Amino acid sequence: MSAHAHRSLARRARLVAAASAALLIGTMVAGGTALASSGSQSRVQPAIKAPAQDIGYAVNKPLCPPVTKPHTVTCFAMRRVTVKKGTPGAYPYLKNAAVSFGPSGGYTPADLALFYGFNPSADRTNQTVGIVDWYNDAHVKSDLATFDKHYGFKKETASSFRVVNEHGKASPLPSSSLGRSSSDEISLDVDTVRSVCHDCRILLVEASGPTDAALEASEDTAVKMGATEISNSFGGPEKYRGSSNVPAAMAKAFDHPGIPITASTGDDGWYGWDIVNDDKDSSPGVAEFPSTSPYVVSVGGTRYDVTNETTGVGAQSVWNEDGSDDQTGLEYGPSGAGGGGCSQLYNAPAWQKNESGYSAAGCSGKRLAADVSELADPATGFDIYDSWVGSGGVNGWQTVGGTSLAAPIVAAMYALADGSGGTKYPAASIYENATLHPTDFTDITVGGNSFCGGDTTANCADYVYSGTGGETHNPNGLNIGLVDCSFPRDGSDATSPPVDSECNAEPGYDGPSGVGTPANGVGLFASTSPKVTVKAPAVLKLHHAATFTATATPRVSGKTITSITFDFGDGHSKTGTATSATHTYAEAGSYTVTVTATDSADQTSIAHVHVGVGLKATVKVFGKAKVKAHQKAKYDAKVTDHNTGGTIKKIHWSWGDHHSSNGTKVSHKWSKPGKYTLTVTVTDSTGVKTVKKYKITVKS
Repeated sequence: MSAHAHRSLARRARLVAAASAALLIGTMVAGGTALASSGSQSRVQPAIKAPAQDIGYAVNKPLCPPVTKPHTVTCFAMRRVTVKKGTPGAYPYLKNAAVSFGPSGGYTPADLALFYGFNPSADRTNQTVGIVDWYNDAHVKSDLATFDKHYGFKKETASSFRVVNEHGKASPLPSSSLGRSSSDEISLDVDTVRSVCHDCRILLVEASGPTDAALEASEDTAVKMGATEISNSFGGPEKYRGSSNVPAAMAKAFDHPGIPITASTGDDGWYGWDIVNDDKDSSPGVAEFPSTSPYVVSVGGTRYDVTNETTGVGAQSVWNEDGSDDQTGLEYGPSGAGGGGCSQLYNAPAWQKNESGYSAAGCSGKRLAADVSELADPATGFDIYDSWVGSGGVNGWQTVGGTSLAAPIVAAMYALADGSGGTKYPAASIYENATLHPTDFTDITVGGNSFCGGDTTANCADYVYSGTGGETHNPNGLNIGLVDCSFPRDGSDATSPPVDSECNAEPGYDGPSGVGTPANGVGLFASTSPKVTVKAPAVLKLHHAATFTATATPRVSGKTITSITFDFGDGHSKTGTATSATHTYAEAGSYTVTVTATDSADQTSIAHVHVGVGLKATVKVFGKAKVKAHQKAKYDAKVTDHNTGGTIKKIHWSWGDHHSSNGTKVSHKWSKPGKYTLTVTVTDSTGVKTVKKYKITVKS
């Protein structure tokens, strides 16, 4: 028998023993929260209290397969599957959880608006939410139409909802047969964005597969096609299988300053620990990329239990379907929990590092996922409609969750907040708003996304020790990898270490929930960085100095502008506090001039202006290439000037017979048959000359 087989059998025995011990030590059951044998109170969310007929039982089924190959990702969505009471691994859920019931019993668009206090009908046709998924859902347009009709939303138009491939083309779209494996995720993303923002434009970019190359292209395509926000409900272990790093091109694909790019933290808990429940592998021990990128808005998962059906007020906690101390998962398989944890690759941005509570998480200057959290629990879930399903799928309405639900909610809420407002990396505004406007968010203080799941470490240590025959109190010492952030990472024994906020909800900022979850509207996402504009000179000439002018005003009272950088797009830049800068372009080209302004709170905004300098004009000549001698031939020129401030000053026609003309519309008679070269010379106000030559045949 292999060493791996020995380990698996031993581990299975420990987990089965732990399941038995749970009955003695105490677990969450309908009717209340039991106490651990030590007598200390659990810190986890109280269990369901309801009549037996109002409690259902379910398991969660991932909608996408796990990552098994290098340079690939998976989606983070789970379907709620109703089962009988007593089914191994089943969890209880409240059947009547929603304020208004969806067709499959999950939360509805009206529920989301009520819970978070936003106005989904705000006029936001100026916002385009990009969604990146893979393969083609052949029914996505008709399915969205069914969803819209059910909830009374407007009919979609060619501009309100577009579907393109990773290159931005309407055809050919990627594989539709493979699309049956990703259609649930696509429907979830599309239905969620439309539910949160009724008037936003939606751009669905369907990649050719869940690979780095396809997703890099898709992300860039969404930007090029005008996405003002981008939702990404996917990821993979930060250190890819077979690789110690995220490839540079993949990392760069999520760095688009000025655009809120949301990324789900994952559905396998802190550092992906939940996958140990499939009895096939150890915890990967890393967080999920792209949620760990310092350039994205990292979105964790919460559960929302309605306590007042009139107001929608509810008890919120970290989503962890395994419960405290992995009592639901055990040997039955992963049940789902919001992902997160300290990055091992990326440094924390200043706006996160300076947040009160960050240092307590122990990331030592590294990026921590998440920034903010939203509804993810499939137990309540959100009802979507999908009819393009594969084997084993649910045709029609179904209840789904996972952090794949959380990411598009946040992207659409950014759209309701009118976009980034110029903020370079929009996650920064979340932290500033959390300080300035505490009523705009709900602080999540209950639960956790690790093995202990928000339980006290003393309770968790007793549970592990009793369930494994006294081998260790440390869940990280069970030879299944890293599963809880509070205990020593080396697996050494510990009975009650301090609770670590890297994987446990605490008052203030913490890893599983970030600053918390939105409340009372979209104020948490409003831009707090300086208002910035940039103006190009009226006319731009090659080899001539030109002055660019910026305006920069702090949005936060009491703050000052500390730095303004002009990046001229040709490899040259100037930094200081001046609001104007002079630059001379030495080479012809089209350039994007970017102004970056930073205030005394380290809030940064950007503004762009596109300029052309030294560029040849586009010249199109209309007229006959074959004419007769002594007969008048008419010609017309259409000219486009690409230079900033450029205007056409002169169009000169040289007929090739020692005669010439000037103007846009001209005519000429050749006196002798032969072959001539017509030369059109266009001169613009910036001094650029464009010469085009055409062959003319003159017959007798």
